[in-house]
Amino acid sequence: MCEVARFACLTRALWRGDVTRSITGSRAGTTALEAALVLLVVAWPTLTVLSVEPGLDGIPPELQLRLLDDAVQGAALVSACITAVLTVLMPGSRALETMLVTLPLSRTTRAVGPLVPLLVTALVGGPVVVSPLLAPAVRLGSPAVAVAAVLLTGGAALAAALVATALIRLLRWLAVRVGLAEVLATSVAAALTLAVAVVALVGVRGLPLAALAPVDATGSALALRAVACLLALAVGVVSLVGAARLRRASPSIIGVRVLVHRGRSLARGRSAVVDALLWCRDPAAVSTLLLMALLVVATAVAARTGSWWAAVLALPLLLGAPSAVGLVHYGTDRTTSWRRSTVLPLHEDRWAIVRTVEGLVLGLVAGGLTALLLVPRDVGEDWWQILALVALAAGAGLLAGVMVPSDLELPGASVLAAALAAVLTGVPTWALTHAAPDGRSPAVLAVVAAVLGIATPVAIQVRRRRAVTA
Repeated sequence: MCEVARFACLTRALWRGDVTRSITGSRAGTTALEAALVLLVVAWPTLTVLSVEPGLDGIPPELQLRLLDDAVQGAALVSACITAVLTVLMPGSRALETMLVTLPLSRTTRAVGPLVPLLVTALVGGPVVVSPLLAPAVRLGSPAVAVAAVLLTGGAALAAALVATALIRLLRWLAVRVGLAEVLATSVAAALTLAVAVVALVGVRGLPLAALAPVDATGSALALRAVACLLALAVGVVSLVGAARLRRASPSIIGVRVLVHRGRSLARGRSAVVDALLWCRDPAAVSTLLLMALLVVATAVAARTGSWWAAVLALPLLLGAPSAVGLVHYGTDRTTSWRRSTVLPLHEDRWAIVRTVEGLVLGLVAGGLTALLLVPRDVGEDWWQILALVALAAGAGLLAGVMVPSDLELPGASVLAAALAAVLTGVPTWALTHAAPDGRSPAVLAVVAAVLGIATPVAIQVRRRRAVTA
């Protein structure tokens, strides 16, 4: 355990260094950011618990258990999501492995040690995020239910993080064996793990727990849930240790030959086919597509079942899907555009216009599919407003991705690019909401989106004049 703890401290130092280098710029800023996160972790659950006022009459045991189950299942799902996202974004630890290669550490310690900060983050983040669900169970339930809610949400979050980490490692090992690059394999494994988590949550919600333990016997019902949580923790520990014993996978010769052959064949095709091939081989683009598609589909399924959080996420996803596609579009071919300069003069090269049109089309397609899944069919003339917002989000994301390229060679740039896209989308929308009449708002938003689209190739040319691989 001491070796794992030291390993975890070194991994945390790597995380601090990456945050300092890419976001804050100083150790004091990173420390202040950590302090703000700790304050948020403490203040948010406290405020949500205090905001729930218990009534004079107690609620029935059936409702208490329903509140408990919602909090536990929500914490598990959020913990799995945090684990998947942090696994994709976690800085590489090969430098650390190289420094410690001569030390007598077991393979399990080397594999589990760097994961401790990730598991702690998921353990804390799951209950904190679902505090609005946890607070009613704590304040309105009996003392036994309140204690069980706190313990079971933490246990479920840790179990979900352990199982998700093990599943990501196993799927990544299989993907590398097929022939995918390790970074791309991690993204694919994280997306598939999120899909499994959603399916597992739907299956758990359908279990007949009332038949196994009657709701009027609260003690038996809580004991059943405690046993299930302990079993999940045991499965998580065993699966993580087993996944940690996997050796680094080497690509399958057959898989590599197939991918190389198909890649060469596609690379000889039209420019649009080559751009599609670059998209498929870019880890940031693949991660964005898989994660956004999963979020949209999960929200659409939740909306069909009447979940309250589906209505909350509908508008952010409607704007976020086209914006996210635009953010990563320029980065998929940013570092290879210099080859065109060896053939065509910069003022004769139409590559910037082609890339802009491709990005806008991809953003509009992503936004249109999201709207079809999340927007009700009876909105009437509001469809024009929705399409204008989608076009604005696509143009804002594309321009922000050019101004702050969000590819993996610029750590932390994706955060700045997303913030810039949010500003380019939110400011015009807010201004037109308060200034333009309702009938003219879609037309004005379309004009703003067109202006952003026209500014994008100009920004690309400016970057290419400033540096060869800009």
